[in-house]
Amino acid sequence: MLKPFLTIILCFFAIMQILPVVAGAQDISINSFTSCSGKLSFDYPENWVVEESRYNYMTGGISEYATKILLANGTKALEGLEVDTLAENAQTISINITPPIPSPIEIKVDPFDKLANATYFGPYEREFGPVRRIEVNDWPAARRDYVTLFEGLEISGIWIEILLPDDYNLTIIAETYSSLFLELDANVDLLISSLSYYALKVGLSVVDWDVYFEPKCTFHLAYPADWIVSEAYSNQLIFFNSQAAQDTRRRRRDYKDDQLEIEIIQPQDLPEFFEDIGFDATDAKPDDILMAYAEAERLSVETPIPFTVGEHNVLRADFRGGFILLYDFGEGQYAILAARSSEDGFAAFEETILQIAGSVQYNPIQEDEPSIEMTPTPTP
Repeated sequence: MLKPFLTIILCFFAIMQILPVVAGAQDISINSFTSCSGKLSFDYPENWVVEESRYNYMTGGISEYATKILLANGTKALEGLEVDTLAENAQTISINITPPIPSPIEIKVDPFDKLANATYFGPYEREFGPVRRIEVNDWPAARRDYVTLFEGLEISGIWIEILLPDDYNLTIIAETYSSLFLELDANVDLLISSLSYYALKVGLSVVDWDVYFEPKCTFHLAYPADWIVSEAYSNQLIFFNSQAAQDTRRRRRDYKDDQLEIEIIQPQDLPEFFEDIGFDATDAKPDDILMAYAEAERLSVETPIPFTVGEHNVLRADFRGGFILLYDFGEGQYAILAARSSEDGFAAFEETILQIAGSVQYNPIQEDEPSIEMTPTPTP
């Protein structure tokens, strides 16, 4: 059914490979996007919207974090992309960054081979054109165009696979109605020609640090990459400096001198935390919020005092073997960071704790702003 149409489109694609894209030569205003992790950046048209999220990705039987970035030429187009439909006059680009398969031997899949052997499982039949290698910095990359029908209308798509320097896989799927393909092709070219990716942790003074961010990228911070991050505790995010420290927490024992935990309650989780302990924080003062947390954790703390960490003015309350920081982000949005070790061992960790505390960033999404665009600078 698609064969005659496919022949025309494939001839069009062939011409596109040898002729300059006129649409790409037009002057357009652009924005720059940097991912939550700070690793990926690219340019895109100024009137487009962007949304980044994180999700669990199974690879080799192990669940790891992957990143999804959605771009569209308007809010309605983005909303359609989120439910896998194409709005009227929409141009959409979906980017997925997935981790490599963990293996004792090095496994690298050539993007060309990946696309050549690709099989599409979906509700609409796709007719694929030939695979071709493309230049994206000096990374292995390949592209394959396709056509399909959606509710009787012809859709043209671009599928790009890129193997990143740290062996992560970057997949780009771009779609629009065939009448708008020239414009979409120019926008994809804008994106990949400006694409940057840093295998090392950018914005960090120590290269073996990583960046944690919650799924919608509203709250993020830097931490040593070899630490353990646990989201298993209700309403709490906990970092452990070792497996031994995590085991100590599970056994409810006192920490040893070389063990540390940092507990964080993010703004979106704090109301539920206080609801569980029966504290109404609606009109509470910052001092009362900090003290309510200390009471819930059965910590005997000193009087809270103003304290500066990074760019934040916080409240700090010390206790034996640790301290609590309360962040006030305004408009009733608070976060808590509590670090604890042994009484004798805590001092050795304080510099690292303050680096982590200073890297905290909170950028809430406004209800009337469906996109997010962030450039984190989590410098310890």
